[in-house]
Amino acid sequence: MHARAITVLSVAGLFTVLTACSSDDNDKDAAPRPTTTRSAEPTAPPQPKKEDTAALEAAVRGYTAAYFKGDVDALDDMLSRRCGKKINRAVLTALTERAVGDHGHEDVKRFKVDRMAGNAARVSYGVGEPRFDHQGEPWLREGGEWRYDRC
Repeated sequence: MHARAITVLSVAGLFTVLTACSSDDNDKDAAPRPTTTRSAEPTAPPQPKKEDTAALEAAVRGYTAAYFKGDVDALDDMLSRRCGKKINRAVLTALTERAVGDHGHEDVKRFKVDRMAGNAARVSYGVGEPRFDHQGEPWLREGGEWRYDRC
């Protein structure tokens, strides 16, 4: 019985292959099928609306201000849940003390939303000091608030 089932399946598979490879005289008279082509130029992703980015920009500006003031409590509150588990207060304190000591207060001078989809975004921004420029930095909206998510 098992050998018979294999034979039937083999014949059916061979028939399918031969049918697919054969041509029909009617195919010559049929209209050609339309083909789809992709544009040579990549389509840019839709840019988020200005009002959608306002809260994100405010969060980035607030995070940057807290960083250069050494406000560890504010920074800790602005971390995503995931980063809050990885970045402890001692690390935040050391980072901010160094930034404040080396540069004092800095404000965001350049801000751009690179990409936003749902509750995730990537932003690029700078304070005028190249070593503090950020490119494609991830931010997440959690509980309605944008939170720093590079950890």
